[in-house]
Amino acid sequence: MIGSFVGAAKALVKKPALLLPAIGAVIIFLALFFVFAPTMVGALVDTLVLGELPEVPLNFFPFYFSAMYAEPLLLMLVFAVLVALTMLSASYAYAAYVRIAGKKGGAGVGEACRETIGALGKILGLLVFAMLVIFLVSAALWGILLLALASAAAAALLAIVAALLVFFVYVKLSFTLQAMAMDEAPLREALQASWRFSNGRFWAILVFLFILAVINNVILNAGFGLSGLVLLDDNLGIAVGALFMVISIAYAGIAAPLYYQRKKKGK
Repeated sequence: MIGSFVGAAKALVKKPALLLPAIGAVIIFLALFFVFAPTMVGALVDTLVLGELPEVPLNFFPFYFSAMYAEPLLLMLVFAVLVALTMLSASYAYAAYVRIAGKKGGAGVGEACRETIGALGKILGLLVFAMLVIFLVSAALWGILLLALASAAAAALLAIVAALLVFFVYVKLSFTLQAMAMDEAPLREALQASWRFSNGRFWAILVFLFILAVINNVILNAGFGLSGLVLLDDNLGIAVGALFMVISIAYAGIAAPLYYQRKKKGK
């Protein structure tokens, strides 16, 4: 596990060109943010600040709310989908790079990026699958909330069970993207591969994901802290924050497939 974290850092130091997929992802993210932000902020002000919400029974609230804010909700959905697709593509590119480098040695970033473009269909399929899961979970949570009106104890018990189930499935399928790129597998086989990969490694994967999240949080917080020191120049502050976001994406993008590769080889 430690070797994966160290290996990711070494790879970025030895080959700065590995930052390119992350740079592309951050540029696309910032462009999307500046395009969609005005509408999204306006909708948040209307709902959270002005309190402009439909006054209807709770069980009908989602339908009336969706109709009331159809346009901003649709834009938020488009924004989320495009950002998720961008970040998943960057992660796929890093996983493809790790696989190619392991076979050939001295692999080029361009080759991994070209492969990622060809795999956009698979990546989009994974995103649709994730969105379906999120929808089902959201629907279940809404049902639990309605149940709480009748029985708070039963709702609390169901909420705990649902949370544990979601947590379990998340860990089991957390390496689906890496399986798609590393094993060159279609979505269904990648889901199965990730599930099998976690057999006997559930807690180890959980620890790995936790440590990776902590490291990424440290990197991002360092970026936000440094960007706050250059408030006199907004553009410079944005550039500093974006740089650390790039490092965070690249580091996580390399560490995860390295861990997947090493564990499959029994290291």
